[in-house]
Amino acid sequence: MADPPPSSVVAAVNKRPQMKASVPYEVFLHVVEQLIDMAKSNNPKAWSLAYNHSLAAKLVLNDVNIFEDKRQSVAYRRHQKLRLVSQINQQSRRMTEKTFTRLPFMVATPDGLSRQLCPVKAYVPVTDEFVPFFTSLEEGREAEQFIYNQAVLLPSASGYALLSRIEKIFLLRLRYLITANEESLSTLIRLPNLKSITVNVGRFGKLRNRMEPGLHEVDPKKFPRLAQFCTEDSEALRTLWAGHLEARGVKLFGVIDDDQRPIMELHPSRDKIMITYIQPYADEAVEELIERMKQALESLAM
Repeated sequence: MADPPPSSVVAAVNKRPQMKASVPYEVFLHVVEQLIDMAKSNNPKAWSLAYNHSLAAKLVLNDVNIFEDKRQSVAYRRHQKLRLVSQINQQSRRMTEKTFTRLPFMVATPDGLSRQLCPVKAYVPVTDEFVPFFTSLEEGREAEQFIYNQAVLLPSASGYALLSRIEKIFLLRLRYLITANEESLSTLIRLPNLKSITVNVGRFGKLRNRMEPGLHEVDPKKFPRLAQFCTEDSEALRTLWAGHLEARGVKLFGVIDDDQRPIMELHPSRDKIMITYIQPYADEAVEELIERMKQALESLAM
């Protein structure tokens, strides 16, 4: 069979379906940015820091919300949204890890009795909060606290990289800040990019009156535990703040409930600690918490 004339071949090629124009690379990068933004959560996740001898960093994260359903957890949702984005190419991976650092974390074993290192690292943005390891000065656990403190005070290269990602510290108890815990308190200096420390100021009372703006001494009728701390146990914190953290612009905030935003800012100096209320949120937070307590009491009475 004779070959078709060249003109016929050209005509056939011209009839082939044309490929659609590829997406401009700038548009692709914009889409990647949007996907990364979608993975961000308005509610920061809290991680607890702990020592782990098997890691080069000697530090590991633990999920504070241990009873949270896995598929509803912030960590799981981040992983689902980001794992494919980070695998498109090297550029998308760099963009993802610029916002979300991959850090090792522990998960519960199937029987729920212990923890093991997760084979997949967590995606952690700088907006997350970190709870430092603390034994609450329990007798017999001094070695645990010492080993963790040393991992922070004298970090390895990878440990320092992890510590450099920490901008927000959350303290569940004022006890972490007392002078008897001065060694653990000093580890905060080793966080080079620390911007804020938030602490639960403990029990409160007589908060129904509007909290006035301006600088105040801590009222023991409103915040008995905080007032006691400020007058009796705060020397180490005041020294640390005046000597190091104040010059770095670190902020110290107080909450009355772990699930709420701060209602006050604390201002330590060498001599004393003053506070300012964060308005209008302080009044709103108090009203919300009082209402929740009422509902809890009513449900118990039913």
